[in-house]
Amino acid sequence: MNLATRRKPQAYSGHNRWWLLASFVGVFLLFSLATGVSTYHAWRSNEHTQAIANELNAKTLLINRMRNAARERSLELYAMTSLADPFARDDAFMRFKSYAADFIVSRQALQAHRLSDKEKTILRHQAELTNRVYPIQQRIVDLVQNDRLDEARDLITLQAVPLQTRTLDILNQLMNLQLDTIGELAALEARSQQRNLVLTVGLGLVALLLGIGISLFIVRYISRAGQRIQMEKHLAELTLSSIADAVISTDGSGNIRAMNAMAEYLTGHRFRDVAGKPVASVLRIYHEEDRSSLLDPVHQVIESRQTYKSDYDLMLLRKDQTEFGIESTISPIIDQDNVLRGTIVVFRDVTEIRSLSSTLTYQARHDALTGLINRREFEERLDQAIKNARHEKITHALCFLDLDQLKTVNDSAGHAAGDELLKQIAQRLSSILRRSDVLARFGGDEFGVLLEGCNEAKALDIAEAMRRIVKETRFSWGNNAFDVSISIGLVMITGDSGDVTRTMAAADTACYSAKENGRNRIEKYHEDSKLLSNRRQEMRRIDDIRLAIEANGLELYGQKIQPLPGTFDEQAFVEVLVRMRHADGKLLLPTAFIPVCERYNLMPELDKWVIETVLQLFASTQPNDSARQLACSINVSGQSISNPGFVDAITSVIERSSIPSGTLCFELTETAAIANMSTAFEFINRVRALGCRFSLDDFGSGLCSFSYLKNMPVDYLKIDGSFILDICHDPVDHAFVDTIHRIGEMMDIQTIAEYVETPEILERVIEIGISYAQGFEIDIPRPLAEFSAMAHPLPA
Repeated sequence: MNLATRRKPQAYSGHNRWWLLASFVGVFLLFSLATGVSTYHAWRSNEHTQAIANELNAKTLLINRMRNAARERSLELYAMTSLADPFARDDAFMRFKSYAADFIVSRQALQAHRLSDKEKTILRHQAELTNRVYPIQQRIVDLVQNDRLDEARDLITLQAVPLQTRTLDILNQLMNLQLDTIGELAALEARSQQRNLVLTVGLGLVALLLGIGISLFIVRYISRAGQRIQMEKHLAELTLSSIADAVISTDGSGNIRAMNAMAEYLTGHRFRDVAGKPVASVLRIYHEEDRSSLLDPVHQVIESRQTYKSDYDLMLLRKDQTEFGIESTISPIIDQDNVLRGTIVVFRDVTEIRSLSSTLTYQARHDALTGLINRREFEERLDQAIKNARHEKITHALCFLDLDQLKTVNDSAGHAAGDELLKQIAQRLSSILRRSDVLARFGGDEFGVLLEGCNEAKALDIAEAMRRIVKETRFSWGNNAFDVSISIGLVMITGDSGDVTRTMAAADTACYSAKENGRNRIEKYHEDSKLLSNRRQEMRRIDDIRLAIEANGLELYGQKIQPLPGTFDEQAFVEVLVRMRHADGKLLLPTAFIPVCERYNLMPELDKWVIETVLQLFASTQPNDSARQLACSINVSGQSISNPGFVDAITSVIERSSIPSGTLCFELTETAAIANMSTAFEFINRVRALGCRFSLDDFGSGLCSFSYLKNMPVDYLKIDGSFILDICHDPVDHAFVDTIHRIGEMMDIQTIAEYVETPEILERVIEIGISYAQGFEIDIPRPLAEFSAMAHPLPA
C-alpha cells in the first residue's frame, strides 16, 4: 500500500510537473511575449525620446550660437562708432564679420535639422528680417569707414537697434519652442513611465506564480528602466544648463522643481536651498520706472494657462541686492490630457542692452563735445513751443547764436583749443539762462536758445546778457590769448509763427544780419529788412543751384592758358569755367552763385558735377590718341577737399574714366590750401598718384606763402591777378611777381600769370620769364565744347 501510495503521488506529481511545466512554459512564453512587447515598446520609446532630446539639444545650442552671434555683432557695430582709433575700428569690423559668418553657419546648420512648421515659419521671418538688417548694417560700416560716426550712431539708434531687437525676439521665440518641447518631453516621459509601471505590476502578479526568479528578473528590468529614465533626465538638465538664459521649472502649484546655473546666478539662490519653495520667493521682480512690485506672474499663468511675456522694462533684485534688467517669458506645461504639469520660467539679463540703448538714445539727442542737446532734439522742443504758442497764446523767443572767432582759434591754436572754447562758452551761457530755457549746440560754431514764456523785452535782456558774458570771456591757450564775441539773431514765437523750418530760418537770417553788421551784436528778425530780404533771395538761389546741378542747368566754359616764349613745352591747355543758366535765360557768372555755394556748403556737389561732366565730355569727343587729348585745368574748392568722401569719389571717377589722367590738372586757391593744410596735402598726393597735375591758384594772396610752398608738392603757381594787373605801373607788384617766378624756377615749379588783359602786360610777363599766360589778351572764355576739336596734351 505504501508503494502504491507512493506511486500515485509520483504519478500525480509527474502529471503536475508536466502540467506545471507546460503551464510555466505557457506562462513563461506569455510572459516572454508580454515582456518582449513591453521591452520593445520601452526601447522604442526610449530611443524616440533620446532622439528627440539629442535633436533638441543640437537645435538649442545652434539657436544659442545665433543669439550670441547676433548680440555680439550689434556690440561690435556700436564699438566701431565709438572707437577713435581706425585700427581698433578695423579690428571691430573683422570681429563683426566673424560673428556674422558664425550666425549664418549656425542658421544653415539649424535648417538642416528636422523642423516643425512653426519653426520653419519663424526661421523664414528671421531670414526676411536679416535681409532688412544687412544693408542697414552695411551702410553703418560704410559711414564708419568714411568717419561719419554721428550718422552711423543715428542709423544704429533709429534703424539697426530696433531691427536687431526684433531679430533677438524671433530667436527667443525659437528658444521658447525648444523649452516647450522640453516640457512636452518631460510629460511624455511621465506617461511612458506610468504605462511601464502598470505593465510591470501586471507582470509582477504573473511572476508571483512563477517564483522569485521571475520576480527578480522583473525587478532587475525595472531597475534598468529607471536608470534609462535618469539618464534622459540628466540629458534634459544638461540641455537647460547649456543655454545662456535663466530657466526655472515649477510644478502645478508654482513651487520650484528645477533651475539651471544661470537662474542660480541671476537670483543668487542655489537650487538645493529653494527646491520645493514658491517661485515668488526667489524671483523678486519690480517695474523699473516706478519700482513697484510685479504681481506673481507664475500664478497668473497657472490660472489662465496662457503664456506670459513681459512687454515693459522689468528689474530683478538678486539675493545680494544686485539689480538686473530682465526680459521674461513664462509658459504653462500642459500634457496631451490637458493636465497642467507646471510652468517654465525663462528670463534673461538685458542690463547691458538697455544701457547701450540708453547711451545711443542720449548720443542721438546730445552734442558729444559740450553735452548740450543737439539740433534734432532742439527742433523737437521748438516744435512743441510753436504748438504751445498757437494753442495757449503764450509768447516764446528763439535765439540763434554764432561764435565769431572760432575759426581764428582753430587756425591759430588748433582744433583742441577750439573744442575747449566751445565747452567754456556752453558753460558760461548755461550759467545765466533760466531753468526753463533750452540751450543747444547745432554744430560748428552755432548754438540755439529757446526762451519759453518770454516776452520781447525779457528776451532782449537775456540775449544781451549772453552777448556780454561771451564778450567778457578772455580765452587763453598756451601762449595765446583770444578775445571772443558772439552774434545773436532773435525771433519771437507767437500764435502766427510758421513751422520749425521757417522759424529757424528766420533766426538764422537775423544772426546773419548781426554778423554782416559788424558781429558782437543782437539783431531782431524783421520781415521788411533789406539785408534779410537779400538773405531770403540767397535761400531761394540755393534751390536754383541745386536744381541746376540735378537738371544739368550749369554750362561749362573754357579759357586757354598759353605757353610763353622760352617755355620748354609749347602746348597750350584750357581752364574749365562754370556758368549757370537762370530761369529767365540769362547766363550768370560765377560771382553770382559761387559765394552762395560756399556759404551753404554746396561746393562739393558743384565740384563733383563739374569734374564728372568734363570727363564725360572729353571721353565722348576726344581722339583715341592720348597724345592728342585736350588737357584741362579744373578748379576745386577748399570745402570740397574737406568734405568726407569727396576725394574718394573723385579718384574713383578718374580711375573709371577713359581719359588719360595725365591730361588733367586741378587748381586749389592758396588760401584754401593753407586753411585746410592736411586735407590739401592728402588731395594733392592722391591725384598726383593717379598722374594728374596740381596748380596753386591765386598765389600770393594768402599768408606765409613761401613757407607753405616748401612742403607742398605742386606743379604750377598761378600768380594772383591783383599783382599782374598793375605790373607795368607798380614796381612793388613787378618785384613781387619776379620773386615768385624765380622761387618757382628754383623749385622746378612753372608759373602762370592770370589777368593778362593788355599787350603791355603780356610783354612784361614775357620779360620776367613767366611760363604761361591767361587772360583776355590771350583768349576769351568760350563754351567748352568749342575746345573739343583741339588736341593739346598737358605740359609736362
